[in-house]
Amino acid sequence: MPIFALLLTLLAIPLAYVNPRIGRSFNLVAAAFLYLVYSNCLNIVQSLVVQGRLPLWLALILPHAIVLAIVIVLFRHQLSVAGFFRRTPAATPAAT
Repeated sequence: MPIFALLLTLLAIPLAYVNPRIGRSFNLVAAAFLYLVYSNCLNIVQSLVVQGRLPLWLALILPHAIVLAIVIVLFRHQLSVAGFFRRTPAATPAAT
């Protein structure tokens, strides 16, 4: 649970940024969706450990590593100038 709380706090930082063109509701919906998915994944992993289908070390690392990767991608996107998809400039014909 402490890792869960820490990663949710880190996830809230990039989602708190509001793009005026998109509006506030998009980040709110994304945050709620990510919380629900993360919480459900932890519950699924916990039940798999109890049943003996998943080793404890993998259950401790896997869901948190995935969320940490999402946090890193969101921070990188927020700090980048070009965004997720960079376009290369079109080649212009040389003037003669």
